[in-house]
Amino acid sequence: MKLINYLRLCSGLVLISTSMAWSQESAGHAEHHFPSHIIALDIGHAHLFEQDEEGNKGLLSLPSFGINYTFQVNAHWGIGLHTDLIFEEYKILTEVQGEDHEVIERIYPVAPALLGIYKFSERWAVLAGFGREFSKGENFWLNRAGLEYGYPLPGAWEIFGTLQYDVKWDAYDNWVFAFGLAKHL
Repeated sequence: MKLINYLRLCSGLVLISTSMAWSQESAGHAEHHFPSHIIALDIGHAHLFEQDEEGNKGLLSLPSFGINYTFQVNAHWGIGLHTDLIFEEYKILTEVQGEDHEVIERIYPVAPALLGIYKFSERWAVLAGFGREFSKGENFWLNRAGLEYGYPLPGAWEIFGTLQYDVKWDAYDNWVFAFGLAKHL
């Protein structure tokens, strides 16, 4: 039920931003024609700082995939629903402050996040927003921040690299380094 409400919220925000962009273009305020919808797929690794029950620390590197939709409002600003998927099962020790740490099992977690996107140059963008990680057992709210570099290709295609950091509330953190392919519609 929470996922349905989350998807309704995201859909509403996309509709609002779409109507705002159309009203700007119809009023003659659009300075440049640019693609307004971007669909992207990426592949990379999610990195977690794990600690087992005996206190041994290490870096866990897990394959991750991303499915991203971005609505580019104007040349600098966009809003997106970026979803990360990890196709692995793993156990990690939570990082709850002031409480006993607990080992939790994550089974194929899916982490959609609603992001604000600011392109500060033609190829570089910063991303920031919030979302939720869903997995069998427990779900966690998250904040996501990232940096993206895109290189345009012919036919409205783009290759890109992304580095992002997720802070899962009362749980654990991870960072993702990925490469992807995007299509401007």
